[in-house]
Amino acid sequence: MILMASRALAARAESPEDYAEVYGAILSQVSSPVIIHWLGEMFDPALSDYWGHRDLDAATEVCLSIIDDYAGKIDGLKVYLLDASREVEIRRRLPDGVRMYTGDDFDYPDLILGDEQGFSHALLGIFDAIAPAASAALQALDAGDTDRYEEILAPTVLLSRHIFQSPTRYYKTGVVFLAYINGHQGHF
Repeated sequence: MILMASRALAARAESPEDYAEVYGAILSQVSSPVIIHWLGEMFDPALSDYWGHRDLDAATEVCLSIIDDYAGKIDGLKVYLLDASREVEIRRRLPDGVRMYTGDDFDYPDLILGDEQGFSHALLGIFDAIAPAASAALQALDAGDTDRYEEILAPTVLLSRHIFQSPTRYYKTGVVFLAYINGHQGHF
């Protein structure tokens, strides 16, 4: 199960404690680990103060505090902030056993490849538009062929950055258009 960022919670919450209370109530009841989805303001302006703060450093602390409190109930965190350095910082601070799922459609090849301290799992919007290339790249990575992985994904980044450019929240138009021109649907 994915716990999506909530517009209703963002509209009603008056403090970071409200987020902790709502997430705590949900997480204490789940029977299997969930993925928490943090969708940034660029994807939905109604989520600009998510976790009770406009400041992303403060918001990160609230999010990580909730994850620390309920780590056994959380499979991972999906971060959709388009900020690779923040994602890496959060990833390094996650409790053992809690995965990072990247939503960074600008820097996904490096985030998925990772470094000596970890990597992000792929859960990306752009992968719908580049599914054949993404599949081949991930198979190469799984086989240990990082050169082939990078060779396949590198040309897709420019397309992804174009589709997810500001105003980012309209990216679905680009994804649908690619599906149309690739013959996956009969209308635009």
